Amino acid sequence: MSDPVGQDLLVLVADNDARDVLEVLLGSRTAALGIRALDLTVLRIAGTRDADVYRKAHDHLRGMWRHYAHAVVVFDHEGSGAETKPAEDLESELEARLRRNGWPENRAAAVAIDPELEAWVWGPLGELAGLWDTAEDHLRRQLVAFDLDAQGKVRQPKEALRAIHYRHTQRPVSGADLMRLARTRGNLAECRDRAFCKLLRVLREWFPVEVS
Repeated sequence: MSDPVGQDLLVLVADNDARDVLEVLLGSRTAALGIRALDLTVLRIAGTRDADVYRKAHDHLRGMWRHYAHAVVVFDHEGSGAETKPAEDLESELEARLRRNGWPENRAAAVAIDPELEAWVWGPLGELAGLWDTAEDHLRRQLVAFDLDAQGKVRQPKEALRAIHYRHTQRPVSGADLMRLARTRGNLAECRDRAFCKLLRVLREWFPVEVS
């Protein structure tokens, strides 16, 4: 195989929300992630869903190793059509399919978010309270119904985010709202979500900060 040419990174996602959030995180918050600036494309193929990305990403990305140094496939475990399997198993299966379809070892990775993307932008309650111009204690009381734990996390971040956002704004969460959360999320390195930690580990291995 010849050396790849073109961009640093191709990210394949399942929906517009994931595309918007990852464009912010990987486009403008690389310093917070502890990686160098990237030349990247975040790709969402029209009509695809999480299950399509899980089952067919190797087809969508076949031959793309010639144009991108690395690739990451991101999809939600919930909606993958294989929810009975651990998210880690889905990642391993997809990474094996990518290798069989031309991607060299350690140049492509899969990340299955469990439960969903909103876990990545769910910051400290003080940050979220500021988003809705409310008091942190008031927000904490509202989130009790969503299995709020001692660390300020909830079991179902998508449902919690949408319900609380609508309660305070009388409108649904938009892509712009998620992008704002991604831009203002405090210390990204403190996110303990398993899938996010895997993404961070992979990106730091591939794109370490350049020391002058």
